[in-house]
Amino acid sequence: MRTLLLIALCVLSTSCYTAASGRSNFGTPLTNRNGMVQYQYIDRNGKPAIGAAHFHKARSFSNGLAAVMSESQLWGFINKSGQVAIEPLYEEVGDFSEGLAAARLPERPSGSIPAGWMFIDTAGRERFRVNYDIVYDFSENVALAQGEKAVYLIGKEGTVRKLFDLVDLSLGSESRPKFSEGLLAVRDVHTKKYGYVDVNGKMVIAPRFDNAAPFKENVARVSIKMEGRDLLGFVRKDGTLLFPPRFDIDLDFLRNSRDFSENLAGIAALIADADEPNFIFVNKAGVTVFTTTSVDVGNFREGLAFFFDSISGKYGYLDSSGRTVIPPSFEHVADFSEGLACVAISN
Repeated sequence: MRTLLLIALCVLSTSCYTAASGRSNFGTPLTNRNGMVQYQYIDRNGKPAIGAAHFHKARSFSNGLAAVMSESQLWGFINKSGQVAIEPLYEEVGDFSEGLAAARLPERPSGSIPAGWMFIDTAGRERFRVNYDIVYDFSENVALAQGEKAVYLIGKEGTVRKLFDLVDLSLGSESRPKFSEGLLAVRDVHTKKYGYVDVNGKMVIAPRFDNAAPFKENVARVSIKMEGRDLLGFVRKDGTLLFPPRFDIDLDFLRNSRDFSENLAGIAALIADADEPNFIFVNKAGVTVFTTTSVDVGNFREGLAFFFDSISGKYGYLDSSGRTVIPPSFEHVADFSEGLACVAISN
């Protein structure tokens, strides 16, 4: 039963991760599957703020713009008035971050359009191009790019330098890797353990974890496998643990744990005599602040986090006390960003 439910949530929710091989450059957008749902952006009261029913896919706002896919299957951006700010010209785009977004034009048989990625500004102007198959969003003035033999750092003027060789390290398991609070999660190719490097490629926290996520609020969630159990904890920047790993996340790090956001972290931990590992929210002392009956939750953003209601089969939003603020009525949801959340309702 649990496997079937998780498969359904992977289809419905943008927060669902998989361990499948390969890597998506940018996060999974909300998708209008077979015209069965329509999209809109809601405010913190749950009221519709921007209609987006005519888009095939949609993502959250960032830097005042949201990536949307038109009926032509090409990406562009809308502003908070719901108007098209950057025309849908691109085969794939990232989110705007620090004033720039990665974008790739469709390939043309004539070869008249150079291959690879460009970075555009919020006016849609091309700033520079890079010749890598995989690039990621800007964070802390750099964007990651992956080549055949190494991972590189791209500067805001298009400068590139090598960060590390793939023969030694690989990027972490998150779908959108980036520097966060000065550090980047990496995996040692030889030991298969995770640690953290700085922007110079220096190992700051030695690889000793079985899983690791980005730093948020000065700590990062990590796990250590012990006697066949995957125990979750949080590490500080000096390498010490916030508290010993003790939450059994059922060998599913990405699916069953969330970063700290607004001083709370969601954890779906196995509990004795429980049928499902429902999410609890803990503080930085490791104390449970409130519990839920949900098998899927988001991160707290602007005071709210989404949750899945298994009775209705819909998503809603709760506050930091666990109180439902926006009742579950949505088929798809995303975290709040810049006062709005992208959601989908049934047609």
